[in-house]
Amino acid sequence: MVLVLVILFIFLISIIPFIIILTSGASFFIKFVIMVTWLLLAIVYFYFIALDRKIILSDEGIMYTSLLRKYQMKWEEVEEIGVVNYGPYPVSTTATFLCISKERGRAGRLILNLSKDCIYIKYRKSLIPLLRKYWRGEIQT
Repeated sequence: MVLVLVILFIFLISIIPFIIILTSGASFFIKFVIMVTWLLLAIVYFYFIALDRKIILSDEGIMYTSLLRKYQMKWEEVEEIGVVNYGPYPVSTTATFLCISKERGRAGRLILNLSKDCIYIKYRKSLIPLLRKYWRGEIQT
């Protein structure tokens, strides 16, 4: 699935420079260099923005890391873990996430934007036993 998304992203991101290159009067070598450079930059950008995200569970707490953000919570700070449905657009379908929050009242509802004060994990039933290993509170599913 990820490979399909990567190929689709690279294809879509390369259409615009490809059209510009085809309509320009530059030599073949210049066109080739521009296209290869554009594709390499697109691959690197996609990797760091879309794929380089990690959630780390430990005895101390939970940590989310990405290229642009690092956020961690100690298990003592966590007030609620529960399912939320994320639907940013009225006509689109929703995505289901596990929300790990320092505040109560976040789980069990439809949200329109993701809060920077929570850690969201794509919901899978296999996550529940992993979270219960570290957190003793109720997990709202």
